[in-house]
Amino acid sequence: MTALVAVAAIIALVIFASDSGRDNERTPGGLRPPHGELDLAQFLSDYAGELSSDARYKQPTAGQRAEVIELLRGLTPASRGTLTGRAQELGLTLSEGADMVTGRRFVMAASTPGDARAWGVFLIDTGAPRSNIVVEVPHPNFDMHTELLGLDLYRKAPGSVLIMAGAHRKASNGKADVAHQAESMFHSAVQLFAEGGRTEIQVHGFDDDNMPTTDVVLSPGSADAGEVITRAGRELERQEFAVCRAWEDNCGKLEGTTNVQGKAAREAGRQFLHVETSRAIRDSDQLVDKVAAALAAAVSR
Repeated sequence: MTALVAVAAIIALVIFASDSGRDNERTPGGLRPPHGELDLAQFLSDYAGELSSDARYKQPTAGQRAEVIELLRGLTPASRGTLTGRAQELGLTLSEGADMVTGRRFVMAASTPGDARAWGVFLIDTGAPRSNIVVEVPHPNFDMHTELLGLDLYRKAPGSVLIMAGAHRKASNGKADVAHQAESMFHSAVQLFAEGGRTEIQVHGFDDDNMPTTDVVLSPGSADAGEVITRAGRELERQEFAVCRAWEDNCGKLEGTTNVQGKAAREAGRQFLHVETSRAIRDSDQLVDKVAAALAAAVSR
């Protein structure tokens, strides 16, 4: 089974969780299998693994962005069934289920890897009251394994939302670099889910050789450092990570000052954390867990 088929099959699997009485219906991934929980880590890893710099990517029009945002704004477990047809017209598959690790319910919209309408993955935790955290993964399969750090943070923040780009950063000659494209679906979705002053945590990765004595680079983007990010620095150091603080230190090209989500957060008065982690951290489940725990603790206080 290829990774692409696996992604489609997993999307179909999670749809079954709420439609087990309609076994004869088909989805783009085939017949719904008889399971009700989803391994979100496997799903996101498979999804990210399908993203290629050579894949098609088409920037959404203003009209497409408006339609998808309207759909996402109204997406709940109760509304999923009525929105499914419209979502498919927009290149999205809607699903719901339970996270097999936390047991919490979720609803999700996801584009198909490799499709030109590479809008991304929008994962909404419906098993807890909406939290004040939006987790952002803009460069899957470029900043390797950042989808797993994002998921770990999502799991440690009940009621949060995870937004992952649906295309490789280098696709379409770099037009798919959603961290620098204010007209992307990713950016529009961030603005939707961050409404009301929610804190944004955007995860990136760097090669160990770029900053060999640093584990994590923290930056508020183009804004001044606020209480949450300064607390995040302390929490990370409490976990014995070496932290470069962009508002105090020279962190080279990893400071995220041109990041468009960061600029929008500054203009809206929201807290924005641009988090770069070393490859050594991202290759270790234990270290990823410690970073996610530190960030979640900083935001939840």
